[in-house]
Amino acid sequence: MGVFVLAMGLGTWTLLAVLGIGLIFVVRAMMGGGKKSPATAPLVDLASLTIRDAKRGDMVTVKNAAPDYEDLTFKLDKIHRYEWGSEQWFELAGKSPHGQVALEWRDDDGLKVGLSSGKSHRIESVTSQGEPLTEDVLARFDEEQSSANTIDFDGNTFSYDTSHEVGFFDDGAGEGEGFYAWDFEDDRGKTSLSIEKWEGEAFEVIPVTVIDPADVLIFRG
Repeated sequence: MGVFVLAMGLGTWTLLAVLGIGLIFVVRAMMGGGKKSPATAPLVDLASLTIRDAKRGDMVTVKNAAPDYEDLTFKLDKIHRYEWGSEQWFELAGKSPHGQVALEWRDDDGLKVGLSSGKSHRIESVTSQGEPLTEDVLARFDEEQSSANTIDFDGNTFSYDTSHEVGFFDDGAGEGEGFYAWDFEDDRGKTSLSIEKWEGEAFEVIPVTVIDPADVLIFRG
């Protein structure tokens, strides 16, 4: 009889222990304990991709941007990154049937997009106050930081906007390298002009056409 009672007592304690352990696991599960399921990446709406979503291998179309005012389409080969202080912007590079393409975008009081052909011009093609633009004149612009300073290029007048050193990261990787840039804008807000000076290289003049972000279409490659 005593053995039977002892057996019952041991069985009861064993059952209580099992129930207690089970209760601990239930409470931990309710409180988020234990292993968590791996987070799943949010689904991307491929029909609504923007320039911010672009990845290497994507096809990029810019409406009415080709020389004949047809759509300009290119495969995205590289995404370069630029830095200036706390600011950064990106350049989508590829080759279209019309040649090399560079599509730049940044967040600056809203999304800003600019398109260039990837070709640069010589500084001799730019004048200031009817005189050839020189390194000394650019140094003065840099010192004065005044929008009253203007230059002329391809029949258009551009006003000084800013000048500063820029960090460039080829395809967004590596330690990067620096160059100095002078930025100018036309009074219509449709075109900007960037004059760049890389170490050991001649000045480069790069015209950039302002693009409506809505005119840029991204198709996943």
